[in-house]
Amino acid sequence: MKIVYVMGWGRSGSTLLDTMLGELDGFFSAGELRYVFNHFVKKRPCGCGRPIDECPVWRPVMHRVMERVKLDNDLRKAAAWQREALRLRHLPRLLQLRQATPGGPLAHYVSTLKATYEEIAEVTGNTVVIDSSKRPSDGAVLRLLPDVEVYLIHLVRDPRAVAYSWQRRRPQGDRDSDMQRFGTLVSSFNWLTWNVMAEVVCRRHGVEKCRRIRYEDLVADPRRVLQDVAVLTETEGVELPTLDDFRVTLLENHTVAGNPRRFQTGTTSIRNDEAWLHRQSLRDRVVATAMSAPLLRRYGYKLRPTVSPERSV
Repeated sequence: MKIVYVMGWGRSGSTLLDTMLGELDGFFSAGELRYVFNHFVKKRPCGCGRPIDECPVWRPVMHRVMERVKLDNDLRKAAAWQREALRLRHLPRLLQLRQATPGGPLAHYVSTLKATYEEIAEVTGNTVVIDSSKRPSDGAVLRLLPDVEVYLIHLVRDPRAVAYSWQRRRPQGDRDSDMQRFGTLVSSFNWLTWNVMAEVVCRRHGVEKCRRIRYEDLVADPRRVLQDVAVLTETEGVELPTLDDFRVTLLENHTVAGNPRRFQTGTTSIRNDEAWLHRQSLRDRVVATAMSAPLLRRYGYKLRPTVSPERSV
């Protein structure tokens, strides 16, 4: 079984990448899997629109997991193990471990996580599970799963665009509330730190198992990016989803969590959202640029961004 884990700071296109990869034969788009235990307990909607505990995929998967790891029909235990063991501040320790201490929260969570991945593969018949949870600490713990091939995708986007996106009001899609919002300073700081942590996790896993993908490259040439992921996971023979004039046909998915666009099906446009270039305040632009400057050029971004004339908004 293979896991494709997507890391990086939010609002970088992980839901788009996840759902497009889910269209590949043998790939299952799980969305942000780290939320599956809490969402199952709270009966949050699956990407298919049903409450997750009624979903034809997640209902049997979670019941099998609870039987395997003896959770007594209480997934809140798994959520508690996760909270205790996978805080971001635990990342240095997680990267040094070769195995979890038996009997501790981390060991319990590792067993539960491995069972979850395996039951997804068993129920869906797919051999590659895409997990776009994004948190570097969750990516680090995948090293401790035995008999699983893990591939990491480090997804990045221009931090000015990310900061602008975090400020915008956006409905949750599955609740009567808006998604969380951050100011430019917080977003830029998290962009910097999460990407540094993602690089460290990639080096610990091995660079041959990792790919860095820019959101801007994904929307400019999605077919090439999907092909690169297929090569990374040694599944080059899979048929790529239909892409025509920057439009992709998305079927029903079973993503646990993510951007509200995970509920979209049918023909979906793929475009570079460059609204930030026209609407972001000069102050926010300067703050985001200054905060993220150490990594801007490393990821191929200019200090003074320019509008792409052929795909501008």
